[in-house]
Amino acid sequence: PPFLVVVPLSTLPNWKRELEQWAPQLNAVMYIGSKEDRKVIRKHEFDPEGRKVQLFDVLCTSYEVALTDINMLSRIKWGSLIVDEGHRLKNDKSHLFVALEGLKVSHKVLMTGTPLQNNLEELFILMSFLTKTRSREGRRGGQCFPTAQEFDEECQTKTTEEKVKRLHELLAPHVLRRLKKDQDLSILPKIERVVKVTLSAVQREYYAACLTKNFRVLCGKDKEHRTVSIKNIFMQLRKCCNHAYLFDSARPPSETDADAHELLVSASGKLELLEQLLAELQKGGHRVLIFSQFTMMLDIMEEYLTGAGLNYLRMDGSVMSEERQRRIDSFNERS
Repeated sequence: PPFLVVVPLSTLPNWKRELEQWAPQLNAVMYIGSKEDRKVIRKHEFDPEGRKVQLFDVLCTSYEVALTDINMLSRIKWGSLIVDEGHRLKNDKSHLFVALEGLKVSHKVLMTGTPLQNNLEELFILMSFLTKTRSREGRRGGQCFPTAQEFDEECQTKTTEEKVKRLHELLAPHVLRRLKKDQDLSILPKIERVVKVTLSAVQREYYAACLTKNFRVLCGKDKEHRTVSIKNIFMQLRKCCNHAYLFDSARPPSETDADAHELLVSASGKLELLEQLLAELQKGGHRVLIFSQFTMMLDIMEEYLTGAGLNYLRMDGSVMSEERQRRIDSFNERS
């Protein structure tokens, strides 16, 4: 029987690449696209010439397509169901949980780095999804993993240490952990350095103005809007610390591109330090990854790198998955 792999849409290209690299002998089909695209895939791969036999070995699809075409997928007897980011199934009332639980599957695998997120009940729901079986008539069959309530009843007289030990005993036959220390990564150890940077003159000006403007809220004198205002004030201060140009009024007029570039750098203590670091890193032939939580800051970085004549690639939420993978490949291939 074939394998069904259900994953986040953004990871599908990577699943395709990995299957091609590590299992080229398998016919792996990416079941995505428009309604018409999927109809063509079903015609050629699900039921070619009406023979009711699947030509594919692995079918990879997204959560959304799996939900949309669950009736089609339910007609196939699957050898295994693999769900990436399996903690998406922590709610047994969700549409995705109910849909995937109804499939005819011999074996299930949930892949997740966070099986326990909020409470034990969610973990027990994941284990319930894995261990429930179905009879030939499609009714829910036996269950070899207890419910959260049954676990609580069993351990109500136990100490916390005994409860943890019992939970580990229950999980042991079902969980395979892949630890970093067990892998031969062949990479250098990470060295983390925190460098404190002073604000530029214009950053200090805007930082002080923000504090002065919101003095009453910060001192607790405006309690009515305190919760909302404090969050907004912190966000404004974070913007000050990144770059003054995150405020439109901070950008002065300039006559030439060279002047504009110089003002751009001098308006941020972080950018002044980055300019020095990039110069040294470029001499050593290094490639550099720069992260920011603000897309507006990435816009400023693009402006700086263009002005400095440095080649760069940008990735944010607006970049489609296939293009994102191309940019990753391009970055990795550069010597």
